[in-house]
Amino acid sequence: MRRGITITAVAVAVSLLALAGAACAQDPTDPKTVERIAAEAIDVGKLQKRGELRYAPNRSDPYSGWAVKYYDPETFAQAEGNEALPIRVLHEYVDGKFSQILVWHENGQMKEKNRYVDNKLSSYTFWHENGQMRAKRDQDGSITSWRENGEISSQGNNLNGQVTAWYENGDMSSQTDYVDGQARKTLKWHENGQMSAKHSWKADYIKHGSWAFWNEKGQIIEAGPYVDGKKHGLWTTSYHIIGERGLYHKKKCYENDQVAFERKSMSESECPF
Repeated sequence: MRRGITITAVAVAVSLLALAGAACAQDPTDPKTVERIAAEAIDVGKLQKRGELRYAPNRSDPYSGWAVKYYDPETFAQAEGNEALPIRVLHEYVDGKFSQILVWHENGQMKEKNRYVDNKLSSYTFWHENGQMRAKRDQDGSITSWRENGEISSQGNNLNGQVTAWYENGDMSSQTDYVDGQARKTLKWHENGQMSAKHSWKADYIKHGSWAFWNEKGQIIEAGPYVDGKKHGLWTTSYHIIGERGLYHKKKCYENDQVAFERKSMSESECPF
């Protein structure tokens, strides 16, 4: 499936750099440009990761150019008359760092277009197999997701802001607050409108603050506080259903993720941690 080409090492380097520059200007998504880039790209599996940078084999300078990975020719489903290239992914590197990653569905439709700044994902666009846009995130954190029928499923800002998601019936399914690109608080609802979960984190996704889970009847499944990633304080835990009486709860007093003691009932003042 790979396309070979005989050319000097210097010419290859010059050609790849030229293609990379051209690609950045015109987005290498049209079949002819993709085919040309893939024909001269290095295999993704041959690149070597040294620290945070990628290198071509036997080279001391970080790699700049394209790398390609194909779908397995034995499993690639190419329908009759489908002229789509069997390319799975194209990576572009600049000075050993990711510049962009392009991914295709098996049917040849574009699946993902990811752009990077200093090796970190900054923006992306995803598509469903039918060609309908699935999600789009800009560098400023503005993000929107769509269902296959084109309806918006979530929208907001996941850099410094809030992202809201909806069920197909239009009711809210979740709401998440972000700070510096990390989720800090999430509220979730069941389809019947009952609250289903409440989560909170500090930096680096360390669980911190009040957490809770509810069933569709509004009954607590588990609830309590985290402190620096550990259960610490009074937690309520549900065990099983007793006839028509609902869930059986037990109170547990935690100290640094360890159960200090537990009772059938307990107030917060009785748990000293």
